Amino acid sequence: DNVTSLSRGEVLDNLLGAGIVVYSVGASNYVTDWYGPFVDATGGLFFDINGNFRDILLSISRFGRPARYLAWYDSRQQELSQVTIDVEVHYAGLGGIDTVGGLAGKVDSHGLAPPEDSSSLQGWPNPFSSSVTLRFPADASGSLEVFDLLGRRVHRSRITGGTLTWDGRSDDGRPLPNGQYIARARIGTATSHLVLTRVR
Repeated sequence: DNVTSLSRGEVLDNLLGAGIVVYSVGASNYVTDWYGPFVDATGGLFFDINGNFRDILLSISRFGRPARYLAWYDSRQQELSQVTIDVEVHYAGLGGIDTVGGLAGKVDSHGLAPPEDSSSLQGWPNPFSSSVTLRFPADASGSLEVFDLLGRRVHRSRITGGTLTWDGRSDDGRPLPNGQYIARARIGTATSHLVLTRVR
């Protein structure tokens, strides 16, 4: 509509790069070509503007956001006994900078270790909708654990070869919601991590 000279692909890349989730309210005949690609890829929702608008507003008012986020810092200077880093966070036009210090270590308060060798853990497609296939060395043997961003383990599988498919369900068979998950593979003595994004 001449609003921007960017293509839809370029706009989507910018949205994903900025971590923006798109919630669209519009006419349903534009879903396939316009709203759907942005909503599905970013993990948002579409609302039909000709539906019950009160229900749309109630749904939007109930959108939750995690109050805690997972972050890690990996220093190659292994001899350090203490680490001090500056953390800068911005969200919705707000934010600031803070300094965080503490003992250097390999495990945070949720029991998730920082990435050691992310090259040994790969997933496709990512973002994924119904399932994601994780790839390991052909002779891999170990375990895969999937955590949500609050550090809760939601899935565990045995690794017995080069690939493993996860259907986005918890251990008790419930489909997990859209969002980001941390996959942790332990193969022998090596541990690697991968961030997975679930979109539907």
